[in-house]
Amino acid sequence: MCDLIGLSIPVSVTGKSLLPVLKGETSQSHDDLFLIYSNLYRCIVKGDYKYIIYNVCGKLTEQLFNLKDDLGELVNLADKNQQKKAEMRNLLAQRMKENHDFCDLDKTLWWQDGYKLIWEELIGLYVFDDKESEGYEK
Repeated sequence: MCDLIGLSIPVSVTGKSLLPVLKGETSQSHDDLFLIYSNLYRCIVKGDYKYIIYNVCGKLTEQLFNLKDDLGELVNLADKNQQKKAEMRNLLAQRMKENHDFCDLDKTLWWQDGYKLIWEELIGLYVFDDKESEGYEK
């Protein structure tokens, strides 16, 4: 989304731009969608399913939704569909590894003491081509 608002794309970003989809130039740019939020949340969306894992202070919470049947994400299928949950978790772990994610699904605490990273810590994990023009100091 950096390209959408005219920002330089950090060197550490390995994803594909959604801009061609938003412009209507193509209907799909990904087979799946890998999402992160700080050191607390990881998510993978593929086909009809969305798998989310939260890690707050070492407490893991998993959610699995069938977006086709439950667009509002009200029915958590994580306990009911263990096979799909495992499939999505494995795909998520693969995407995390491919993207050099600093969190590890196999560790209780994904980052230091498990509390949310502050901005200065988070931005320090990413590498920009031209930090000065972006206003970020390491």
